Amino acid sequence: MVHMFNGDYQKVLDRHSLESSDAINTHICIVPKSLFLAQIYGFMDKSKLEQEHYDSARRFLEAKVQESPEDARIHSSLGIAYAGLGRKEEAIREGKKAVEFLPPTKDAFRGPFRVRDLARIYVMVGEHDAAIDQLEYLLSIPGEISIPLLKLDPTWEPLLDNPHFQKMIKQGK
Repeated sequence: MVHMFNGDYQKVLDRHSLESSDAINTHICIVPKSLFLAQIYGFMDKSKLEQEHYDSARRFLEAKVQESPEDARIHSSLGIAYAGLGRKEEAIREGKKAVEFLPPTKDAFRGPFRVRDLARIYVMVGEHDAAIDQLEYLLSIPGEISIPLLKLDPTWEPLLDNPHFQKMIKQGK
């Protein structure tokens, strides 16, 4: 993550190539390697590789959601893959479904990750105000999202020129 926050995406790719598993599978998330790589290629403006990896992640996750249809982690990642492929309605639907299955009110530790993923989906599909609403909610509850992290993480870069986002950042100092 440090390399990603510093914009050294090639180092991220080099380190990730050492990983042997097809997916990160923890109690917090299920992220296929292809989904992570798609994001990095997107940051590097390598759109062909980005799209190939989002599509690979989509296929992996659609199969997983058939096996575990109520797993919020899969729906979050599938929503991100759909967003990367420009499938806006499907992306938002999956992100919202993940939050419905595991809201922060049901699980104060894992639930905020689903809200964060929904915010990311909103950013990816150009619904910036909806993304900021989710981020404001996350800043109001205990969790990993913080103003310094929002400034560092390139995921939120599309929001930097948004006056609502700028105000949120200034108020959070």
